Amino acid sequence: MKEKLRSFGMEVEDDEIVWNFEKFLIGRDGKIAAHFAPDVTAEDSRLVEAVERELAKT
Repeated sequence: MKEKLRSFGMEVEDDEIVWNFEKFLIGRDGKIAAHFAPDVTAEDSRLVEAVERELAKT
């Protein structure tokens, strides 16, 4: 998503929230475990793997 915005000449920082519907995975400790762009779907392997990794933690 950030690359698409940059292609339109928009300046975007890598850690910046740039659009509605960005996704955040919150760990059991209440901290952000992962952050995904709006174009990442619920079925995306990166998101699924991150959720599974967090669920495996005790």
